[in-house]
Amino acid sequence: MGTLIYTLDTGLTNSPGGSELNQTNEWIHFGLGIIYVREKKYEEAIREFQKLIEINPLYESAYIHLGRIYNLSFSSFYSVRGV
Repeated sequence: MGTLIYTLDTGLTNSPGGSELNQTNEWIHFGLGIIYVREKKYEEAIREFQKLIEINPLYESAYIHLGRIYNLSFSSFYSVRGV
């Protein structure tokens, strides 16, 4: 059994076969999405939640968090513009 390694950029990897593990585990994409939101890396968070939705289109929390990210993004946009 290989050693599990966690990194913010690549998620969970396992040598060998780590990329397969990373692509199929819903909770990995959800967790990374949450981490990216906390780090204010919204584009990365959106990518993770979208991957999660591709794997499981019925994962309601992914849609909720995407909505929150879009709301945060638009709020930031308007506050910078002074609107």
